[in-house]
Amino acid sequence: MEIEIRAKIPDLPAFLRKLNGLPEVKAEKSGVHEVDTYLKHGQDKERILVLRIRRRPTGAILTFKTKSQGKDVAWHDIDLPLHDPDMLEDILLNSGYVYVVLIDKVRDAFRRGAIEINVDQIRELGNFVEVAFETSGSATPQQIRTKTAELKQLLAELGCGQGDIVEKGYVKLMEELKGKA
Repeated sequence: MEIEIRAKIPDLPAFLRKLNGLPEVKAEKSGVHEVDTYLKHGQDKERILVLRIRRRPTGAILTFKTKSQGKDVAWHDIDLPLHDPDMLEDILLNSGYVYVVLIDKVRDAFRRGAIEINVDQIRELGNFVEVAFETSGSATPQQIRTKTAELKQLLAELGCGQGDIVEKGYVKLMEELKGKA
């Protein structure tokens, strides 16, 4: 299960200075262009299962995501390497799947212990930081609340105020922007 939370970054250079100044933060990848295509089955009104096709210069990944638990901060997901993303997308679209949204971003990835920190520059949405923790199995509602609080504390260390925190995924944010929510 992945537990993640994000925050809007109003001043990217200042944010990056703080991030790089934190102890134990290690840069992993810089400037990776990712285009995420989200699809769901046309009959899946509750969006119980969403598929993401992530295209990167180094290859593609297919992700299966379950419906979020509680707020849009925790869900089960699994990533699989994908050899031919265009062919799969065509098969899905001809099998009752429909587009949800497209997220086009440039990502810088960092890590602090078990916490993944992604700084995303998203076309049309702006700059965000996404902090995430992955559990090996399911998490109880209490564990999700505890881990979410820990992630919020990290965001506070990075200078993100409570008003910057967004407990919605990029998909919901893009849907709201496009008037689809």
